[in-house]
Formats: sequence, C-alpha cells, structure tokens
Amino acid sequence: MLISAGAIGALVGTPVYHLLEPRVGSLTLLRAGLVIETSVHLVLALTRNPWVAGATMAVFGIHAIVWGTVSTTARQLATPEALLGRVNSVYLLASVGGAALGSLLGAVLAQRFGLAAPFATAFVAMAMMTAIAWRPLRHVSVRAAASEQ
Repeated sequence: MLISAGAIGALVGTPVYHLLEPRVGSLTLLRAGLVIETSVHLVLALTRNPWVAGATMAVFGIHAIVWGTVSTTARQLATPEALLGRVNSVYLLASVGGAALGSLLGAVLAQRFGLAAPFATAFVAMAMMTAIAWRPLRHVSVRAAASEQ
C-alpha cells in the first residue's frame, strides 16, 4: 500500500514539475527536494500511523519525479554530448548500486534495531547530505543552461 501511495504521488509529480519549475526555478526545486526527502525519512521513522505514512509516501512520489526531472535535465545540459552516455551510466550505477547497498544495510538495521532504524539512519544521512549539497547547488540552473544551448 505504501508503494502504491508513492506511485500515485509520482503520477501527480509530472504536472507539479511543469507548474513549479517556471515559477520557482531548478535551484529552489532541488533545495526543496533535499528538505522533503530528509523530512520523509524522519516522518517514516517516527510515525506508526498508516495514513500518515501513506501521505508521506505520496509526497515522496511527487518529490521523486520532480527531483529526477530537474537533476536529469541539469546533468544532461551540463555534460558535453560526447560524454552523456558515460556520465549517465555512472549516475545510474551509483543510483541503483546505492539502492541495492541501502536495501541490504536497511535490512540489517531493521533486523537488529527495529523497523524504524533504517528510516532514522536515512534521515541522519540525508540531513548531512543536505548540509553538504546546499551551497554547491546554487550553480544549477536548468533555464540558464538551456538558453546557452
């Protein structure tokens, strides 16, 4: 049910992206995405209410589509055409490989410390990632890069 709630959110994500990106820009969407993802992990670590968890997963689904669209567009606009295949391959390897390793670590944490532990750990990791990435993201602008093309 939680995965379905995320999928429903993802369906909403495409029109949300097209509505928000021209109004607030890619930098704001990426920074908001970091805050949203960090918050999602915190809520899932703390809640025991299935409705709250479902609503949180729907928000995460919207975020995943918006983040994916902005980050992919920015990456592709910033990468020379001759390197696009390599850059996208490395990105996907890190993304899918990270998900696989995260699933393994999450299973170990959940078995040892309970089901909330992977979400609490992800919250801490995302809070650190948000702090590290916040300032460098100021260089990302999909519209500026697209106008240079």
